[in-house]
Amino acid sequence: MSYWRPVVNAILYSVQFEKELDDHVVGRIAYSLLTEPLTTLTPEGQYQALSDGLATGAPLPTLVQMPQDPAELREFLSRVVARMDDMRPWPTLPYLRLPKESVSTFKNAMPIARISARVDDIQARISRGFYWGTEYGIFIPLKMSSGRIIGMFTPFWDGSDDIVLVDATHDTEPGAVIDELLSATRIDPGTVTRLTAEDLERFTEEYATTPIQDNFRGEHAPGNPVWGGSQVPNLTGVTSRNDPVRLTHGLTIIAAGTDEGAPMTKNWDEVVSAIYNRIQFERVLSDKVVDWITLALVHNLCRNLTPPQVYDTIARGVLFNEPFPTPIPTRHTAEALRKFLSRVVRRMDELRPWPELAVSSVPDSELPRFSSISPAARIETTVDEFQSRLSTVFRNHPKGGTYLLLDLRTGALLGLFAPPDRQPVYVMVTGTYGSDEPHVRELVSAANLAPSRVTRLNPTGHTKATISACWRAGTRNSLRRLRGWQK
Repeated sequence: MSYWRPVVNAILYSVQFEKELDDHVVGRIAYSLLTEPLTTLTPEGQYQALSDGLATGAPLPTLVQMPQDPAELREFLSRVVARMDDMRPWPTLPYLRLPKESVSTFKNAMPIARISARVDDIQARISRGFYWGTEYGIFIPLKMSSGRIIGMFTPFWDGSDDIVLVDATHDTEPGAVIDELLSATRIDPGTVTRLTAEDLERFTEEYATTPIQDNFRGEHAPGNPVWGGSQVPNLTGVTSRNDPVRLTHGLTIIAAGTDEGAPMTKNWDEVVSAIYNRIQFERVLSDKVVDWITLALVHNLCRNLTPPQVYDTIARGVLFNEPFPTPIPTRHTAEALRKFLSRVVRRMDELRPWPELAVSSVPDSELPRFSSISPAARIETTVDEFQSRLSTVFRNHPKGGTYLLLDLRTGALLGLFAPPDRQPVYVMVTGTYGSDEPHVRELVSAANLAPSRVTRLNPTGHTKATISACWRAGTRNSLRRLRGWQK
């Protein structure tokens, strides 16, 4: 399978607002491909996809509309490949997400630890998305740099959403497996409990069935007396007309009832409402609209939801004829919207593998980590502009002003803080070592902001108290206010 189209789509999406595809942009894209590969691809796989596509003259995908002509874009991609070559030897990634099909590797894997955390929290801390909506529950398989194959699955324990960590390589030192995971990610060690020998079980096991009780024998036969007439009757020629059978996505469903009632699909209202807001003024739901809505969905249109979660939500909602949240845009009927969403699902399938999100929201529980961190940069923008560019929402801070917590694919945890007048935005970085500059640069790139709008700050003397004073001040003279933050 060629990954030319998804890799090129991801690159073009990230550079579509660049005025010039210069060497700086080439370097940024090459670095991103080597350190943050798309979904289950490796840096070598992305490199090979680009090299092969350029060598064979593969047609450029047109999903992202670019101002440059095809010859310029091919020349830009060639420079990216050359820059990747110049950067050899490439850095060893701490872990890679494996394809969903690798779940078979865990048939006889051993549970080694219990992680008392939500899936959303773990996704933010490892900067990778779990697979959702599978017969195996919610899970993510990882290949660590040591060669170990580990997986995190939920649900596993009755009545609990805790995550089980399993080792498919049967390492004789489970503690070493846990230590490698904790050192390579930002998972809180306090949430990880190593399982004892008494806790260990086969991850998959054969469940024995109990013999059928005599009073239930014959319950499968038509007209049986076991259920006293309360069983579902066989469809007759009359009832089948009242309960028509329809085919949806290759499945046969007996469509009884209407669109009324509460949705059964998790996140349905949230996802559909986000799409409504983008298409409400479109007269025709054309293929072009399908294209840009699909691109928006796989690049975080629905905050706090990963592309797999969004895909699963739409597919299930269409499949089970979920009721639409109201009000529906007046120029579109419910049937037209349902057909439109079906086309979006098919287009999302065509875009696989989906890119990893450049940024994802982080729970408010991480806010205390920024209590004693100094601002790393000031961005000359407003909260409203940032919300629009990142498709997310700032929250009100208890001491005044607003804030937003984000997780970068680089592994850094970012806090964006703004005073009551909602501008400018100050960036704080934690969860990483070394310079903050690459992470600020990654944030600016993800938001498609001009680098000239960023000012690096000298962190000396900035404290929690001085930052709080800034929020309360509400003045627009940000530079003067920043210089006045002293202990």
